[in-house]
Amino acid sequence: MPFKPGHDPNRNYNGRPKKGKTLTDILEKHLRRRKEMPDGKRMSHKDILAIKLIELAEENGDTTVLKYIYDRIDGKPIETVDTKHSGNIQIGIDRIIYDSIHGNDETDEADVDNETD
Repeated sequence: MPFKPGHDPNRNYNGRPKKGKTLTDILEKHLRRRKEMPDGKRMSHKDILAIKLIELAEENGDTTVLKYIYDRIDGKPIETVDTKHSGNIQIGIDRIIYDSIHGNDETDEADVDNETD
Protein backbone atom coordinates (compact mmCIF):
# COMPACT_ATOMS: atom_id res chain seq x y z
CA MET A 1 0.00 0.00 0.00
CA PRO A 2 1.59 3.30 -1.03
CA PHE A 3 2.10 6.12 1.46
CA LYS A 4 -0.74 8.64 1.58
CA PRO A 5 0.15 12.06 3.02
CA GLY A 6 -1.88 12.90 6.12
CA HIS A 7 -2.87 9.29 6.78
CA ASP A 8 -1.14 7.03 9.28
CA PRO A 9 -2.29 3.40 9.11
CA ASN A 10 -0.98 2.77 12.66
CA ARG A 11 -2.98 5.57 14.23
CA ASN A 12 -6.23 4.84 16.03
CA TYR A 13 -8.48 7.63 14.77
CA ASN A 14 -11.39 6.52 16.95
CA GLY A 15 -9.39 6.84 20.19
CA ARG A 16 -8.94 4.32 22.93
CA PRO A 17 -11.84 1.90 23.31
CA LYS A 18 -14.07 2.30 26.36
CA LYS A 19 -12.93 0.33 29.38
CA GLY A 20 -15.17 -2.55 30.35
CA LYS A 21 -16.92 -2.51 33.69
CA THR A 22 -15.02 -4.04 36.55
CA LEU A 23 -16.56 -6.34 39.12
CA THR A 24 -16.17 -3.56 41.69
CA ASP A 25 -18.19 -1.17 39.49
CA ILE A 26 -20.95 -3.74 39.05
CA LEU A 27 -21.07 -4.56 42.78
CA GLU A 28 -21.19 -0.88 43.75
CA LYS A 29 -24.06 -0.29 41.34
CA HIS A 30 -26.12 -3.14 42.79
CA LEU A 31 -25.23 -2.35 46.42
CA ARG A 32 -26.57 1.21 46.00
CA ARG A 33 -30.02 -0.08 45.04
CA ARG A 34 -32.70 -0.15 47.73
CA LYS A 35 -34.97 -3.04 48.59
CA GLU A 36 -38.38 -3.14 50.26
CA MET A 37 -38.16 -5.16 53.47
CA PRO A 38 -41.05 -7.26 54.87
CA ASP A 39 -41.67 -4.67 57.61
CA GLY A 40 -42.15 -1.94 54.98
CA LYS A 41 -38.76 -0.24 55.46
CA ARG A 42 -36.50 0.36 52.52
CA MET A 43 -32.84 -0.62 52.94
CA SER A 44 -29.86 -0.47 50.65
CA HIS A 45 -28.32 -3.76 49.60
CA LYS A 46 -25.13 -2.54 51.28
CA ASP A 47 -26.95 -2.35 54.64
CA ILE A 48 -28.52 -5.76 54.07
CA LEU A 49 -25.11 -7.24 53.28
CA ALA A 50 -23.59 -5.72 56.43
CA ILE A 51 -26.39 -7.18 58.57
CA LYS A 52 -25.99 -10.62 56.96
CA LEU A 53 -22.23 -10.58 57.58
CA ILE A 54 -22.72 -9.70 61.23
CA GLU A 55 -25.40 -12.41 61.63
CA LEU A 56 -23.13 -14.98 59.96
CA ALA A 57 -20.29 -14.08 62.32
CA GLU A 58 -22.60 -14.34 65.36
CA GLU A 59 -24.19 -17.65 64.33
CA ASN A 60 -21.07 -19.54 63.32
CA GLY A 61 -18.44 -17.73 65.34
CA ASP A 62 -16.64 -17.50 62.02
CA THR A 63 -13.42 -15.61 62.69
CA THR A 64 -12.85 -15.10 58.96
CA VAL A 65 -16.02 -13.04 58.69
CA LEU A 66 -15.19 -11.14 61.88
CA LYS A 67 -11.70 -10.37 60.52
CA TYR A 68 -13.20 -9.21 57.23
CA ILE A 69 -15.61 -6.87 59.01
CA TYR A 70 -12.87 -5.50 61.27
CA ASP A 71 -10.50 -4.94 58.32
CA ARG A 72 -13.24 -3.10 56.43
CA ILE A 73 -14.05 -0.82 59.36
CA ASP A 74 -10.61 -0.04 60.79
CA GLY A 75 -8.36 -1.06 57.90
CA LYS A 76 -5.67 -3.69 58.03
CA PRO A 77 -2.99 -3.04 60.64
CA ILE A 78 0.24 -1.58 59.34
CA GLU A 79 3.15 -3.94 59.72
CA THR A 80 6.44 -2.29 60.60
CA VAL A 81 9.86 -3.83 60.19
CA ASP A 82 12.86 -2.57 62.14
CA THR A 83 15.71 -2.17 59.65
CA LYS A 84 18.12 -0.44 62.01
CA HIS A 85 21.25 -2.27 63.06
CA SER A 86 24.35 -1.23 64.92
CA GLY A 87 26.85 -2.25 62.23
CA ASN A 88 28.25 -5.13 64.32
CA ILE A 89 27.24 -7.59 61.62
CA GLN A 90 29.82 -6.08 59.26
CA ILE A 91 32.63 -6.63 61.81
CA GLY A 92 31.83 -10.35 61.98
CA ILE A 93 31.66 -10.67 58.20
CA ASP A 94 34.98 -8.80 57.81
CA ARG A 95 36.61 -11.20 60.29
CA ILE A 96 35.36 -14.25 58.37
CA ILE A 97 36.59 -12.83 55.06
CA TYR A 98 39.99 -11.85 56.55
CA ASP A 99 40.50 -15.30 58.08
CA SER A 100 39.53 -17.10 54.89
CA ILE A 101 41.94 -14.99 52.81
CA HIS A 102 44.85 -15.44 55.25
CA GLY A 103 44.30 -19.15 55.73
CA ASN A 104 43.08 -19.04 59.30
CA ASP A 105 40.46 -21.80 59.27
CA GLU A 106 40.15 -21.91 63.04
CA THR A 107 37.66 -19.04 63.19
CA ASP A 108 34.54 -20.30 64.85
CA GLU A 109 31.24 -18.63 65.49
CA ALA A 110 32.09 -17.99 69.15
CA ASP A 111 35.02 -15.73 68.11
CA VAL A 112 32.78 -13.83 65.73
CA ASP A 113 30.04 -13.49 68.36
CA ASN A 114 32.52 -12.11 70.88
CA GLU A 115 33.72 -9.47 68.44
CA THR A 116 30.23 -8.26 67.60
CA ASP A 117 29.24 -7.72 71.23
